[in-house]
Amino acid sequence: MKKVFIDTDPGIDDAVAIVLAHQMGLDIKGISLVSGNVHRDQGLVNVFRLSHFLGKDFPIYTETDRPQVYPLSTGVDIHGGDGLGGTDLPYEDLDYQENGMDALIALLKKEPVTIYALGPLTNLALALKKDREAFKNARLIVMGGNAYVPGNVTALAEYNFWCDPHSAWDVFENFPGLVDLVPLDLTQYGLLTQDRMESIEKENPKIGKFIQEITKAYLDIYQRKDGVRGCILHDPLTLLVDKYQEKFTWEEVDLKVETGEERRGLVQVDKTSSRKNCRLYTGVDPDFLMDVFQEELLRKGKD
Repeated sequence: MKKVFIDTDPGIDDAVAIVLAHQMGLDIKGISLVSGNVHRDQGLVNVFRLSHFLGKDFPIYTETDRPQVYPLSTGVDIHGGDGLGGTDLPYEDLDYQENGMDALIALLKKEPVTIYALGPLTNLALALKKDREAFKNARLIVMGGNAYVPGNVTALAEYNFWCDPHSAWDVFENFPGLVDLVPLDLTQYGLLTQDRMESIEKENPKIGKFIQEITKAYLDIYQRKDGVRGCILHDPLTLLVDKYQEKFTWEEVDLKVETGEERRGLVQVDKTSSRKNCRLYTGVDPDFLMDVFQEELLRKGKD
């Protein structure tokens, strides 16, 4: 069973990614919370909600509650006041631990683990500063940034990198290997339509209804903006890139993230540099992507 650790700011699509990880049968060794789409403390409650929904206890951790330099600007205007579409889902308070990056470092020293970084990279930057060597056998898959397409917060930048560009810069400078990056260039193909959600609900009413419930406001925003009854699922693509890497278009590049106010969160890609610190994913067949998303989401209990 594949061992993974999830650093997240849940967030609608983060929540779908965690449900997908559970459905895929991944061994989730920990979920750590970072401030982003919602404040870290609201994210903690949302993991409690996901645990209640899935009937599964996860090792849960907190860490820092703010970006390194810039003040926190959340995404509640998109994700709803509670981060899950304003659904106010039930939960019970669960045990959790602070110092999540210490727990991750200790885990990495025992066994190779794949890390899915779904929010701003504040926690991972801190962990790498504490013990870079611990990450030498880890795989790090990050959702964030935009290489060749416009951003979704400013014309230049994607939210996760814009929220804490200093941490993004730190991670790409300090991770001892290639960071697998899932940017907006790739996630633009992950359109979850109303028809697709109804198909999922027919096969698994519990999962389907949950996804429809938390994405309702999300869908309304996309319909007003783009005229499409569907929403982009950014974070779940980290899991699919991990399992189906050969199906994606990618290139090894030298990547840097701008930290200054005027170009905050901007990704700079250099294909000619002798240094390579990033495996940048930019393409996939959209039909394959959404078919395999549905297949994996409905996998549990079929193997």
